[in-house]
Amino acid sequence: MDNKILEAFNESYVGKEFIYKSKYGSRTKGVVEKIFSSETLLFDEDTEKRLLYRVNHSRKGDGTMEKPELKGVEKFYAIQPVFHIESTNGVTYKLDECYFIL
Repeated sequence: MDNKILEAFNESYVGKEFIYKSKYGSRTKGVVEKIFSSETLLFDEDTEKRLLYRVNHSRKGDGTMEKPELKGVEKFYAIQPVFHIESTNGVTYKLDECYFIL
């Protein structure tokens, strides 16, 4: 991912107050210490099945798991960036769950 986006977020929001709204309706006020990113990966169905098979097979180690049935779908690999806020009290929130106080 391009670090220019992350740099712009940090320049704009570090030190700003925000409100985190939980899925249960509570609200928490905080101050941004830094913003950082992570990435969520998405693969085609066949690749996901192969990866799951390899992870499970390596855990069991006994070779009893069936090999996955593959569909021959078009292969792809995609990335979704996810941005997070770390508050001055050390708690991390997803950026899309926070509202900045104007």
